[in-house]
Amino acid sequence: MNDNLIFLIAKYGQWLKIRQGETIIYERALSDGFFYIVVNGKVNIFKNDLKINQLSGTFLIGEISLIKQIKGENIRRTATVVADQDTILIKVNMDYITKFNKELSLSFHKSIIIQMKERLINTNEETIKNKFTLQKLLEDLNINQKYPESFIQTLKDIIRNSENIDI
Repeated sequence: MNDNLIFLIAKYGQWLKIRQGETIIYERALSDGFFYIVVNGKVNIFKNDLKINQLSGTFLIGEISLIKQIKGENIRRTATVVADQDTILIKVNMDYITKFNKELSLSFHKSIIIQMKERLINTNEETIKNKFTLQKLLEDLNINQKYPESFIQTLKDIIRNSENIDI
């Protein structure tokens, strides 16, 4: 997200300072129609209480609920976001931007698509690394033969299921 777009969106939003450890978004909470631009800071992303990512710098959070809103789906947050350090962000209501500035709305949606593409690429790379790690573990287990067959079969099933993921 470029600085010019942040500057334009900032006048439609509320600047907030979030303290380290403070939760910004709660998974499964109903969306309040807001997304956030992290201007400076670092946050941890949790899914089902498991830390799945850490983001720093300037980026969007809460944007997935906007996409679900467009599709008319029940709008619940898909992850919990917690500040890992003091973080500066802008809280923005997308409806307000759409209502008053169509061009800015289009630029912002393009920015969301670019960010989601980058996150998808990173997720795919992590999936591939994890798959190879699991395969190596399985090879090591088969060589040592110290584990019950049911355990080895479970690992094989996990690897087989990961092969069904589009990457």
